[in-house]
Amino acid sequence: WYDFACAIQEEAWDQGLLTRKIPIRPIPTEAYPLPAKRPAQSLLDKSASIERVGFLPIHWREALGEVVRRLAGERSDPKAPRKPLGESGG
Repeated sequence: WYDFACAIQEEAWDQGLLTRKIPIRPIPTEAYPLPAKRPAQSLLDKSASIERVGFLPIHWREALGEVVRRLAGERSDPKAPRKPLGESGG
């Protein structure tokens, strides 16, 4: 989650959605108690999904950039029509 939070801040900064950066501190899993034990390595194997749907999903960083760019656009023009994610031209 630390990497995801840093990526969100970086994308938002690049799009002018933030006026300042804030410190983001990683915390170990042990410092965030949850009812279920978290796996030490939790990489997602997408091979079954890719085989079933027949195409590779876009990388999460690319998808995040698209979402943040859309948010930046909506902020500058709140009446602009919304397009589904992944649709070109945005």
